[in-house]
Amino acid sequence: MNFEEFSEAVTMKVRASADENSSIREVKVTRNNGICLTGLVLEKAGSRISPTVYLDGLYEKYREGEELDEIAGEISAAFDSPKEPFSLAVNALSDPAFIKSHVVYRLVHYDRNRELLSSVPHRRFLDLAVMYSVFLSSEGDYMSSVLVRNEHLKGWSIKDTELEEHARINSPKLLPMRIKSIISMLSELAGAEPDPGEERERELSEMYVATNEYGINGASILLYPDRIRSFAEEKKRDLYVLPSSVHEVILLPVYRRSDPAELKNLVSFVNRTQVREEEQLSDTLYCFKRKTGELEMVR
Repeated sequence: MNFEEFSEAVTMKVRASADENSSIREVKVTRNNGICLTGLVLEKAGSRISPTVYLDGLYEKYREGEELDEIAGEISAAFDSPKEPFSLAVNALSDPAFIKSHVVYRLVHYDRNRELLSSVPHRRFLDLAVMYSVFLSSEGDYMSSVLVRNEHLKGWSIKDTELEEHARINSPKLLPMRIKSIISMLSELAGAEPDPGEERERELSEMYVATNEYGINGASILLYPDRIRSFAEEKKRDLYVLPSSVHEVILLPVYRRSDPAELKNLVSFVNRTQVREEEQLSDTLYCFKRKTGELEMVR
């Protein structure tokens, strides 16, 4: 059974189990880098909550042997008990004051997201696009947010310029920058000090992973120039910025021996072989200039 057949079959089963006050419809949702996902949306009479369950991951479970009836049951159960963020989003997205105090940055590649960008407020930043999300809640390392779309602005009577103003203030507060050396991160993952060899250890010790507190859409810290500049001043160097994903970037102090061509190749190679297409940010190597506090593309 291919994906289209799976989608049709599971939709029929979920509809058959839904009550008479509910309707189930299939939607196509464009995510980062033009990736299109298929979801089922539950719409219930008298309810402002319309949860969505995506089928793409469930199709993989089906291919691995899970029965269609079990998958349909999982979807129905998810619809019967929507998680708190659904109801929270409904209340939050109807409150302009909450929006203004919780709107934050989100960074994606510009050219790879032209379709998505046509439906959301945004501004261009180098070869990237700055979008906006509403930060809803957090628990531990988990956070929930909702992407701001053009239709939201009409309902809120908020201008693009206001979004930018509030996101500039809110983002560093709600999603503070976190920087760790790659060596320390490897130690945490391994549960012990890694032994990569002397030369390799020297290279890794100069590389730092920068993200936000939750590690989700953390590449947006590139829009925190004061924070990055403080780190550059600490190192007394300009910084190469390697966009490892939409969730994090790698900072590398610039030394005379640094080879930008080699770093560019590294970014492209990692994107092609290690990063899911939906999570890729850019193949561009950037450089943060500590004197000007500006990020530049390395040509």
